Amino acid sequence: MSFGINTSSSNCQIFNCQGVGVQLKDTSIANFNDTVFANNLLPQLFLSERSICTLKDTTIKEGKQVGIFIEKNSSCSIVTSTIMRHENTAITVISSELFIMDCTIEQNKGNGILMVDRANTTVEGCHFIQNDMPHIAGKDHATVTISNSELLGGKGIFMIDSCQLDVRESVIKDGTGVQVEIVDQTKATLYKTQISNGENNGIKVMKDATMHIIESQVT
Repeated sequence: MSFGINTSSSNCQIFNCQGVGVQLKDTSIANFNDTVFANNLLPQLFLSERSICTLKDTTIKEGKQVGIFIEKNSSCSIVTSTIMRHENTAITVISSELFIMDCTIEQNKGNGILMVDRANTTVEGCHFIQNDMPHIAGKDHATVTISNSELLGGKGIFMIDSCQLDVRESVIKDGTGVQVEIVDQTKATLYKTQISNGENNGIKVMKDATMHIIESQVT
């Protein structure tokens, strides 16, 4: 399903599509409120070519591939929504921006959020629970700011190749792998953040990466 410029949807269900659930391109704008995306074969929501999308009180679940795919200088804002149980990553951001607030991202077989190629992401007040790959992963100059959030179980955060990571007043715990790992000239700051009860290393810094830890606890 392809939407044109300035589309709004409320109290709808988009499910069992044999391709993309909804595709936005060519600088389209769409708003989804109280909408359910489910069981679509390709990405459940696909933004491209400077498109803009907002989602509120929306559930995106049980997709056969990626939940939300954002590319080519597009922008997506997600509030009080749930993204869960995808066969791949919940959200992929490539050369675009994402703002996500008061959301739950859980039980996806890929990453919670994967950022690539100068993607810029802000995470506030979110819960990441038992994703199979790192809850938050970035490479190739990606930037992410995380605040007042919880990352539970799974593999925490992994950033490589000159990324920027800023974690503030958050909790990262019960990890099955390294809870925060930065590599290859990545720069990170942890401020008033708790890292605890992992099965592996709490923090790993490698290959000319830099981390500043301020008023935080690692146990």
